Amino acid sequence: MHKFKLIRTFVLVLSLLAIYSATAQTGTIKGKVIDKRSGESLPGANVFIEGHTFFGASADINGIFTIQNVVPGRYALICSFTGYKRLLKDVQLVAGQTVTVDFEIEEDKMMLDEVVVVGYGTKRKRDITSSIAKVKSQDIENIPVTNFNAALQGKAPGIQVTQDNGMAGGGVTIRIRGTSSIYASSEPLYIVDGVPIFTGSFGTGTGFPDKANVLSQLNSNDIESIEVLKDAAAAAIYGARAANGVILITTKKGKEGKTVFNFDYYAGISDVTKKLDVLNAEQYLSLTQEAWTNSAADPNSPQFGKTMDDYWANLPFGITKKIAQNTSVDWIDQSLRKGFTQSANLSASGGSGKTTYYVSGAYLDEKGVLEGNNFKRFSTKMSLNQKVNEKFQFGTSINISKTINNRVPTGWAGGLGTAQSRSLPIMPIYDSVGNYFGARTSGKANIVAERENLDYVAHGVSLLGHIYGEYKITPYLKFRSEIGTDAYYQRERKYEGTILYEDAISSDRRVQVESWNSNTTLNFERTFNAKHDVSALAGISVYENRQYEVELVGTKYANPSLTNPNGGTIQTGSDYESAYGFVSYFARAGYTYNNRLLATVNIRRDGSSRFGPDNRWGYFPAVSMGYILSEERFMKDIEWLSFLKIRGSYGITGNAEIGNFRYLGLYYTTKYNNEPGIGVSNLSNPELGWEKSGQLDIGLDFGILDGRISGGFDYYIKKTSDMLLQVNVPQTSGSSSITRNVGKMDNTGVEFFLTSNNLIGRLKWSTDINLSRNKNEITDIEGQIISGENYGNNFAQEGHPIGAWRLVEYAGVNPENGKPLFINQLTGEKTEEWNYDRDAVVVGNPYPEIFGGVNNNFSYQGFDFSFLFTFALGQDVYRDDGKFFEGGKIGSNWNQMTTILDRWQTAGDVTDIPKLVWEDTYSTYNTTQYLDDASYVRLKNIVLGYTLPQKVADRLKIQKLRIYVMGTNMLTFTDYKGWDPEVNRDASGNITQGVTYLSPPQIKTFQIGLNLQF
Repeated sequence: MHKFKLIRTFVLVLSLLAIYSATAQTGTIKGKVIDKRSGESLPGANVFIEGHTFFGASADINGIFTIQNVVPGRYALICSFTGYKRLLKDVQLVAGQTVTVDFEIEEDKMMLDEVVVVGYGTKRKRDITSSIAKVKSQDIENIPVTNFNAALQGKAPGIQVTQDNGMAGGGVTIRIRGTSSIYASSEPLYIVDGVPIFTGSFGTGTGFPDKANVLSQLNSNDIESIEVLKDAAAAAIYGARAANGVILITTKKGKEGKTVFNFDYYAGISDVTKKLDVLNAEQYLSLTQEAWTNSAADPNSPQFGKTMDDYWANLPFGITKKIAQNTSVDWIDQSLRKGFTQSANLSASGGSGKTTYYVSGAYLDEKGVLEGNNFKRFSTKMSLNQKVNEKFQFGTSINISKTINNRVPTGWAGGLGTAQSRSLPIMPIYDSVGNYFGARTSGKANIVAERENLDYVAHGVSLLGHIYGEYKITPYLKFRSEIGTDAYYQRERKYEGTILYEDAISSDRRVQVESWNSNTTLNFERTFNAKHDVSALAGISVYENRQYEVELVGTKYANPSLTNPNGGTIQTGSDYESAYGFVSYFARAGYTYNNRLLATVNIRRDGSSRFGPDNRWGYFPAVSMGYILSEERFMKDIEWLSFLKIRGSYGITGNAEIGNFRYLGLYYTTKYNNEPGIGVSNLSNPELGWEKSGQLDIGLDFGILDGRISGGFDYYIKKTSDMLLQVNVPQTSGSSSITRNVGKMDNTGVEFFLTSNNLIGRLKWSTDINLSRNKNEITDIEGQIISGENYGNNFAQEGHPIGAWRLVEYAGVNPENGKPLFINQLTGEKTEEWNYDRDAVVVGNPYPEIFGGVNNNFSYQGFDFSFLFTFALGQDVYRDDGKFFEGGKIGSNWNQMTTILDRWQTAGDVTDIPKLVWEDTYSTYNTTQYLDDASYVRLKNIVLGYTLPQKVADRLKIQKLRIYVMGTNMLTFTDYKGWDPEVNRDASGNITQGVTYLSPPQIKTFQIGLNLQF
């Protein structure tokens, strides 16, 4: 026992000596980081040894940092912090010594040292040679939108964001530098932490028109930054999927230091931005009687000779004269309500030594402005990063969310769409015995009965995550491999009961979408002779996506309590399965000479299962160059000029978003004369290949007055060729069309962005402005005139922007008889004759001539105030419902807009609204009368906040507390006649933009919230 104690003591002494020896052979660097102007400490500032990012530390709450176990030697120590200029100091470290190095860093108003995420890597902002826009987390946090991409509106040039409607969980349409395709998707590619994610709606094709979007699964509070790759030089590293731009989303990760908790909460009320003015009961009776009388007096009218007794007998849905004269219902009010939204988010981040972590949980509950429309989201995110040693690190990130979307009919499907049209103000909600009036005879015109009859909910579960490993082979060569997945599971349950139908019907639909992606890269970065910065990247990427869905439908239930499809005596079902994949090789090389001459070259080779064996592989190269003129000696004497860079790029990107197996000959099963058979669903085309976009970009970035004013300018030309089109073929082939590579389209535009720090003292005031203009033109589609997906008379036609309309030119009303007038295109004269084939002309543009945003930020002591105006000028919206709303269907049980109060009544009246007639004479007239200028300026966000002084926060044992009030869409300035000028009917495709048909309106919100850090 005594011998064992001696051995144990000896081992302990040796261990202590070893630890002392190891400690004595290294040193420690510590210090403090403060703001040079104010002297305040800067928690979170990063200090690291140049070329050895593993050796570094973050400043604590007092601005103190400590780097331990540093091998003795001479080093360059770098201090960096978001919004501040980098500062470098030399330090000589001796074994066993602790060296103190303090940093006083200056605010970088131009953010030139800010890190910008690019494809498969990062760069300093000053070194960027392509067109990339960055949106930070604070710009999108706590904005009451379901989809984070809606919060991008007005924040960056070249990005047009359209909130399709104001529904809870509603979709968003984004165009980056215009529409680049006719049939293929024009939505950008979204990548979250290196994982490409799918977008769009996975709702049933036979469901309601206003689609949701799976992007609503992502919690905006978990986003660190969003980079938008706009030109081909920036996006070409993603090759065949980048023609519409790329949106890179970087989520939050932990930072070294003690655990920091952040709690964010807001609650708010919402309402429609505008209420559509339709006739009340008194007006409706008066004007419909006028229409009846006008027609009855016309010997050429079917109503000729009919009396007012016939009018009362002609009322629909069982409405009697007594009911009509004693009923007044505002059906729009019956479909709307005050909405309510609340959101709570709690996160924890931190780390010690080599381990950092970030964990969050969030809850969003949105009660929409449409009765019965609700959206809930529960989400969590976990991120872990581990530095094993100076060479190796690994990490993982997982986002899990669940959504519950209670959907209601809109547009042509019912609900609010019916409330403004076929729900007549003279029809009561209930009959004399308390039952729903006309529930089974009014064709869903009683929207309260319809709502009570329907139970429609979609449950969605999303899993998005990745795991990576990174090994530093040498100080200049790094190997990284990662694998990620994006999976989405949705269950839709829809039940329609016996209030409206004799037999209930229910459906149960399951959707499963899964993708996985792997990226493997080798990255080299080194500086030679302090003047030559060289970087190179090579990698391979593999992507696979699979989708499966099945739907069961049941009807004729033996008991009303049975609601599942398997309880019906009649059952049907269907299923669907599909898959596609990509294999890609890519490389990038960059060179910087003396911190002023910049060059980057990209190339990617993509192979896709979507294309024929003859054109399965495509090459997508790009090159960009930049010249920082302000670094030249001859520019140094220009004292007011702090930065000037010119840049240019050219590259080719691709578009493969056309659906699967279009190159194959496909068949479907059918019946012919009650016998089984097959039909042709798709003709084969083994030569089907990529849709390509070549883009030239010339840009300039500048800063003056020490960066107090900074900005830039871009001019671009984007030419799409080999467009993927459905081309007509003889029907003797068994099909009417085939997918081929034909056609060309151009997008040209300019972008301007400016930041001005107007006041920089105790009272701070900064202004951000961005303006964009894009011109779209179809230059070649082999003479075809291609119609849009929905009504509205949008077309794709050579020499015009995509989605321009073919309409008859409206010339007002004949003051003698009240009939509408049109322009005869052969003679140029006004005529009462309607002849679409002869007189239709191409008019309008669904896209704005100029759009952007102006944001102002003020701060004084603890107060902050900001307001953002967004605008879109020069675009048109076709009110496809206008021809019914303004007299066209007054005799077919449609309510009317109050604009018809200005109708023609007697000879000599000068107006644009024709004489009211009972028959549907005008209901099919697609004319320029309903094509409206939809220009608008909107107060998008206005925020007032107050942050507790730090001394008070310290006494309360917290780090920060901010309370605020915010308004969204509070004011809209427009001459547009409809609900709201920002609309996209049924989440339509490329051609049918700028059309509305009973579409839901936008909403405005008012909310209060708090941000707490402890």
